[in-house]
Amino acid sequence: MTRDDMQDWIKQLCPEIAGWQVDLIVEQVDLAVAAEREACAKVCEKAVEYNPDDADAAFAFADAIRARGEK
Repeated sequence: MTRDDMQDWIKQLCPEIAGWQVDLIVEQVDLAVAAEREACAKVCEKAVEYNPDDADAAFAFADAIRARGEK
């Protein structure tokens, strides 16, 4: 879901909500998603400690997870 889609969805869900409130909600959701994405990437990197042979794959997965936030 794009940022614009999320804003539209919130406005449809709560038509009485002010624009600044929509922006605040979307910003907080973006921050929460980014934090969860980073936590997942760190789990991939941590897995290297348990299986060093898979380090290339683990770091590739971590990079791919982080890249999703750069779109």
